[in-house]
Amino acid sequence: MSQTDIWQYLKVEAPTVTRTLTRMESSGWINRRQGKDKRERIIELSSHAKQFFPTIKGKIETLDQEYLAPLSEQERLQLLHLLEKLGTKKDDLDES
Repeated sequence: MSQTDIWQYLKVEAPTVTRTLTRMESSGWINRRQGKDKRERIIELSSHAKQFFPTIKGKIETLDQEYLAPLSEQERLQLLHLLEKLGTKKDDLDES
């Protein structure tokens, strides 16, 4: 995924993502490579990160289940809707 795609997906400022990716790269979690042009950077999980990915994903899924367990299906859908709404740009919220 490109660095630009990441900050757009996360809906955070580019410098925040850049700082985080720099720390992740120095810790050995990601690799950066040049994209189609000099400005584009492609971010990939390192082999180290790929080794731990299934364990980390499993722990996240377990936590999700634990936190969502007290909620009914309707409440879960409402929570998802509210989280999606919070993730939209302010301009999008003004239109709703």
